[in-house]
Amino acid sequence: MLITRRHALIGSVGAAAGLAMAPAFGQVPPLKKKDKYKVGFAQIVSNNPWRLAETASMQDEAKKRGVQLVYTDAADSAAKQVADVNSMIAQGVDFIFLPPREDKPLVPAVLAAKKAGIPVLLVDRDVDQSLAKRGVDYLAFIGSNFVQEGQRVADWTIQKTGGKGKILELEGSIGSSPANDRKKGFDETIKAKAPGMVILASQSGDFNRDKGRQVAETLLQAHPDAKGAAFHGPRLCGQRPLRGDRTLLPLSRHSDSNRRTDLIRRPQVLMAMAQSRQPGRGRLLHWRSE
Repeated sequence: MLITRRHALIGSVGAAAGLAMAPAFGQVPPLKKKDKYKVGFAQIVSNNPWRLAETASMQDEAKKRGVQLVYTDAADSAAKQVADVNSMIAQGVDFIFLPPREDKPLVPAVLAAKKAGIPVLLVDRDVDQSLAKRGVDYLAFIGSNFVQEGQRVADWTIQKTGGKGKILELEGSIGSSPANDRKKGFDETIKAKAPGMVILASQSGDFNRDKGRQVAETLLQAHPDAKGAAFHGPRLCGQRPLRGDRTLLPLSRHSDSNRRTDLIRRPQVLMAMAQSRQPGRGRLLHWRSE
């Protein structure tokens, strides 16, 4: 089951008790009805506002519903996140919310929870469907259609450039479903709809502002003929201006921030596009004339 709206609420635990009995979820461990649940939330990292807000919302909802929340922070390590899930299993939690840092390394943790009879709901990121399947090995995935996000950014880029030019691509964390799928949607759309557009280079910025800026600087220096850039993450380019006076046309990125997207502030930037993954916020377009 794929849930495309980003509502990762503790209330899903109660719903899961019923869903687990439906035929589509026949192989997912059932959740017994109890007066009080002990729920695990294995967070990826807590070094940015978006993750902090996600954690706060989970904690607030758990308190509101009287749920005991076992919270861990993997410090941006897939290995530690696996260990965190295994620890939750050992503690006997009833249910696990998991935003997997990477789509393959976290599969053993998902399967271990299933073996222990603990339902798992993946939030924000998914796992490799060839290794663990929704509705079979875990309950469901609550998140965005990342392939479609990449396609939309590509369509916008093609529209604003006329489908011609040389561009750069800055990806998210290697092995994560948002990075994999956004790149897939972006690259395939550019190839299919804009044969006159060339992606000069594609490199990971690891969904990290400082690293993303460093990588962007390196790519700009290595490819002086680039006329555009696609940033596949909200923190990859930051809000301070890049050095230099080169024109980037267009500049596009994905955003999961509640704030208005400022993007890179440079007078030479002609166009900018941002997609919000917050419910009801839709797609934001920002235009700056030359």
